[in-house]
Amino acid sequence: PPVEKPPIYKPPVERPPIYKPPVYEPPVYKPPVGKPPIYTPPF
Repeated sequence: PPVEKPPIYKPPVERPPIYKPPVYEPPVYKPPVGKPPIYTPPF
């Protein structure tokens, strides 16, 4: 085999993350204003 063999896989230097959530993510469930929430998770 050659003395100097390059690596089999070389990832890019600057690779973005696989998943980037939005900077501002609203709550999953927002009850309407002036109405009690249907389901309140325990704290």
